[in-house]
Amino acid sequence: MKNIRSLILAIITIAAISSCKKDEIKAPEFLTFELGHDNSGIAIIGSDLHVDAEIFAEGKIAFIQVKVHSESEHGTLKALTGWTFDSIYTVGYAGVKNIDFHEDIDIPADTEPGDYHFHISATDQEGNRTVKEAELLIKLPDVK
Repeated sequence: MKNIRSLILAIITIAAISSCKKDEIKAPEFLTFELGHDNSGIAIIGSDLHVDAEIFAEGKIAFIQVKVHSESEHGTLKALTGWTFDSIYTVGYAGVKNIDFHEDIDIPADTEPGDYHFHISATDQEGNRTVKEAELLIKLPDVK
């Protein structure tokens, strides 16, 4: 009988401690995502790259990071040419739960045309992070 009481007391204690745990905060979510004008996945050298994403973060946004690199950097050999971009955004985004991230990133005139890889990540104030990736084609402007 004493063992049963001890077991019941242990179960009640464990249940009480478990119920006091803080609810897990979900990682940020990308509700919508658009890359390139008209969501084309294309950018023109000497112009800008349109990026738009609606992001929901239960734990409030800490920062958003955007990275772009040459597609050939995904293998074991890194490309020696190609444009890279890496920027962290906080102004207007940090501390907010539901945001429309809208940025236009300049593509320098000396950028090598070709296939690139685009990464956007949203990190909340709890340290949760979600990454969205996409293929990006950077082209020379049309000559008329």
